[in-house]
Amino acid sequence: MGDYQNGFGDGRSVNDNTFALKTINEKVWEYNQIVRYLLIDFQKECDSVHTDTLWECMKEFKIPTKLIIMCKTCVQKTRSAVRIEGTLSSFFLK
Repeated sequence: MGDYQNGFGDGRSVNDNTFALKTINEKVWEYNQIVRYLLIDFQKECDSVHTDTLWECMKEFKIPTKLIIMCKTCVQKTRSAVRIEGTLSSFFLK
């Protein structure tokens, strides 16, 4: 993972991520803006979460079906690539 990305790795902790999110939320509130977060750690989380239960919980919390389907798609074995400044990386699997 590059230094420009945030995640759990050497020298990074939950506290670092929590502080960053708290600071962003304060600024969003201060400037009356909208922010959306998508935080996924596929390797550490999805392998240990009972996904059928997760989908049911999402339904109970009235999360739109479209978003639930998008989340399901993210945790399936998918092929992905990253494009940075027009350059496409090699494809990789989850």
